[in-house]
Amino acid sequence: MIFTSTVKSQETIGISMGSSYLYDIYYSLNDGITAYPERENWELSFSTNINDNNIRINSGAGMSLYEVSENILVWDNINSLENDAIQLRNSNEDWDIGAFVSNSSGGLNYGWGNYNVYDNSIIGSKIYVINYSGFQKKIKINSLILGVYNFTIANLDGTNEQEINVDVNDYIDKKFIYYSLITNQII
Repeated sequence: MIFTSTVKSQETIGISMGSSYLYDIYYSLNDGITAYPERENWELSFSTNINDNNIRINSGAGMSLYEVSENILVWDNINSLENDAIQLRNSNEDWDIGAFVSNSSGGLNYGWGNYNVYDNSIIGSKIYVINYSGFQKKIKINSLILGVYNFTIANLDGTNEQEINVDVNDYIDKKFIYYSLITNQII
């Protein structure tokens, strides 16, 4: 008769997130720390799963998002953040529910846009105002087509309007890619 015994042990690991929580720490039980990006160098994160449409905001860096219109066609008329604007937040419990999708109504509606069954795209339907780094801007997500998010951002008075494409196809080995509205680049 042979007896075997397995001993399970615990290991305490200390991880520093930096002064004032400067870093987000990604830790793998197999590989240890896998990444430690700065927390405040991005404003939006886009899901890289082409079957997902999740967009999160960097609320950890003081960013906030408000829905100001359910009609994307009134873009030129949006010039302020009204008192009745709906503040949207990332879920604290589910990474798949970012601020832009937190108010989806189900069916073919995904919060920021509606699914088009004819070409498998999502077409934007809402306008938002974002507060970040002392700025207030309006933003609309125009579409998600074959892994490319297209969005427009501008000052509330309509100046400095930019249309931006973020292609997640090159980053499918990541869960999210991060975008800086300040530097206009993928982080």
